[in-house]
Amino acid sequence: MKKLLTLFLLVICLSAFGQDTLNISSPIRQNYLNINSFKFQEQIDNIQLNLSKYRKERQTGALMGFGAVATGVTAFVLYDKNYEVSQAFSAAALITGVASVIFYLDAEKYLKRASIKISPVGLKVNF
Repeated sequence: MKKLLTLFLLVICLSAFGQDTLNISSPIRQNYLNINSFKFQEQIDNIQLNLSKYRKERQTGALMGFGAVATGVTAFVLYDKNYEVSQAFSAAALITGVASVIFYLDAEKYLKRASIKISPVGLKVNF
């Protein structure tokens, strides 16, 4: 029984010395953490850049839409006074309206580049 107990204690002691883990303060571990934090920060910067582009393009589309509405109202007001100018304003309103819809919907590509998916519940970021 003493031999078995001695063998058991010897195995436990040897297994404890055999577990060599990286210490948090070791240079290898610190380098690994720095590289991972740099990659993570790079992903966050990419997401922020794409979200700011998304916001700017959506705002441009919305402002162009308001411009199209204002141009359409101007064409409606000028209809009785000057028919030719009213037609030109109507055409300009149509072109501006189509362009605003294209800008507004095209902004979704920046969400895809930022790895953000839109769901009925909200936004989801994929890393």
